[in-house]
Amino acid sequence: MEYNRKLIGARLRQMRLDLSFTQGFVADAMNVKQASISNIESGQAASIDLFFDLLTFYSKTYRVSNIFMPEFKLMSNETLYLNDSIRAQIISTCQNLKEKVRNDLEDIEALAGVSLVGNRTIGQES
Repeated sequence: MEYNRKLIGARLRQMRLDLSFTQGFVADAMNVKQASISNIESGQAASIDLFFDLLTFYSKTYRVSNIFMPEFKLMSNETLYLNDSIRAQIISTCQNLKEKVRNDLEDIEALAGVSLVGNRTIGQES
């Protein structure tokens, strides 16, 4: 995506409004002038440092990395953490299942006297 100050500014404004923050509140919290926040949100020239400070400010609530993506959608960090939590749960479940299957195969091999891996009889040399 080509960098577009007006588009990025509108997205930053959307984040602020979603939080029900005024420009003055954000400016006070960041120790800058309200006009500086207004300039960034309207796509006017602004300090790159202030821009990244503003991204950092919103990153406490939102996943700001997608601000540059063509399909922008507000995504809270809670959604991100939930996704990480679900992913960890899935990985854990798969690992437990893999271990259970491995143990079941070993039990079957012991009972049958055969190796199911490689179709070799237990004790048979390859």
